[in-house]
Amino acid sequence: FNSGYGSRATAAVKLIKDSFSEGDIAFESVKDRGITGAFEIQVNGVLLHSKLRGDGFFHDNEAQRRVVFEAIRTGLDA
Repeated sequence: FNSGYGSRATAAVKLIKDSFSEGDIAFESVKDRGITGAFEIQVNGVLLHSKLRGDGFFHDNEAQRRVVFEAIRTGLDA
């Protein structure tokens, strides 16, 4: 997480880890070439949050957190 938005990505990871400490969750940071701020969250290959499509910053968007957290709960329960 070393891009200009690294602190926001780190904050999102911390929110998820703090909320799902019991789960086996992997995080991957992929730097885009030529694009900055392309922060996305996928759960089981499904795109649930994308700053580029207008979802804003994850830690500031309660509705998006609910969507992502519900998908994580479902994945952990499977």
